[in-house]
Amino acid sequence: MKKNSDFFKKKIIFVTNYKLTKSHHDRFDLSEFEKLNIKIEVHEVGEFINQDLDQILKKNFLTNVTKLSKYFLNELNKIKNKYPNVIKEIRGKGFLIGIQLQSDQTKFIKSLEKNYLLTIRAAENVIRVLPPLNVKKTEIDLAIKIIKKVCKNYN
Repeated sequence: MKKNSDFFKKKIIFVTNYKLTKSHHDRFDLSEFEKLNIKIEVHEVGEFINQDLDQILKKNFLTNVTKLSKYFLNELNKIKNKYPNVIKEIRGKGFLIGIQLQSDQTKFIKSLEKNYLLTIRAAENVIRVLPPLNVKKTEIDLAIKIIKKVCKNYN
């Protein structure tokens, strides 16, 4: 188990489109960050693209995405059936999901946000839910729990 001090280390990551050389790193005075025990990392955009591709190309990655997105949509439809006066329709494909409400979505989005679930406003009365492709089932279950709670209070 990690020590608490290791767990909460601070890190700043800069991402740039430019090819980085040692002279680029030497131009920055990072001593103030080092005094505060903040680690600085500078990466090229290409490094992050390669990391994303490595993740996507993992065996069974897309199979897992398909399985989890079907599970998420199924659970959202159960909520819709339980709270038909709150949710009008669940739509979408994969992890690009829309929850159409019976009324304006502003208060609903704020309630989700207060429960630490970030969503965005989409079309008329629609909330866009867009989890990352590498989302875990436990994270989907947490989102479902939050949406149920907000529906119950919104009812």
